[in-house]
Amino acid sequence: MVISSKFSSKGQVKSISLPSRSHPMTLRIEHELNTAKTDAAVAASKPSVDNICIGLLCLGELYKCMDDLLNLSATRVLVTGEQNKKWVEELVEESVRMLDVCRGCVVLYGKIISGN
Repeated sequence: MVISSKFSSKGQVKSISLPSRSHPMTLRIEHELNTAKTDAAVAASKPSVDNICIGLLCLGELYKCMDDLLNLSATRVLVTGEQNKKWVEELVEESVRMLDVCRGCVVLYGKIISGN
């Protein structure tokens, strides 16, 4: 994708090129998210300890990918900007929800293992 804009009164046009492809890290996150969704559907249709373990492993991998993305220097620059404060707050809220879901899965897994 190329965005052009006029900056000069002399009729010159300056343009910037933006990446036409997603960052490899976001592609990895999309892949892990799709895998987690598929595994969740399987676990819902055929509940078993093995399927729950697979789902938890997928969530763990997704969490690791998100952590890697958040630790990129470009992401750090983005989230430190004052104009992005609301976006960062929403991201934190969603992360807390994800942690709550993971904690609930761990508790459920413990109950299944113990037979309660």
